[in-house]
Amino acid sequence: MLNQLINQIAYQRCFTCNHSQAWPVKGPLCSLCQTQLPRLTAPCCMQCASPLPEQSVSLCGECLQKHYHFDHIVAPFRYDYPIKELIHAFKFNEHWHLAKSLADFMTTCIQQRSPLPDCLIPVPLHRKRLATRGYNQALLLARPIGKLLAIPVLHICKKHHHTSPQSSLTQKERLKTQHAFAMKKPLCDKHEHVMIIDDVMTTGSTLNQLAATLKEAGAKVVSVCCLAKACQATTDTVSLHRPESSRESP
Repeated sequence: MLNQLINQIAYQRCFTCNHSQAWPVKGPLCSLCQTQLPRLTAPCCMQCASPLPEQSVSLCGECLQKHYHFDHIVAPFRYDYPIKELIHAFKFNEHWHLAKSLADFMTTCIQQRSPLPDCLIPVPLHRKRLATRGYNQALLLARPIGKLLAIPVLHICKKHHHTSPQSSLTQKERLKTQHAFAMKKPLCDKHEHVMIIDDVMTTGSTLNQLAATLKEAGAKVVSVCCLAKACQATTDTVSLHRPESSRESP
């Protein structure tokens, strides 16, 4: 009931096209903009979730050449319009009310892949970044996911090396950036399958570093769920231009 009331107040207009939403309001996007969501559909790479040209191929070329410490990634969307606008607003403009709706997309994606993880670990921010931003967007996503799936959200990792924001770096610079994570507490023996929660996967370097730390701590399986996967065509080139709508303004 409370979530329905919050949605009705916060989402009276579509977040991207600004058209009035008809009752009942189910989220930040109107029905038309929901049809434009850039969903990741099969075939996809079994490890990094990148789109594949054909079903007979199980791994993309990048995963064949690299060694990733995470075992697989699930993501509901490509990092493209309109999910890209929602993520930017949520991550950089303090639109915290979007967290529940965005987490719902991720929860559905996790439920479609079995088995479920034993625990969730949001990607930690360095204390300087946390002080500047004021919140950890990965944690805001992990909390409702954990509640819906009855999976504990653990705060046992820390980032002890401060780096430039990933959004300010080119793809080559992201690959060169070294992320240093450490365990604040030991990993419980019953948490064999750990799932990392993050908003966007770009090159995967951050997730790979954290996955390596978790594997060293004793995790047998490290999976990842991110809201959107930046595919090669959209990583650095897609803008936030809204497509033309066929509807008239109210």
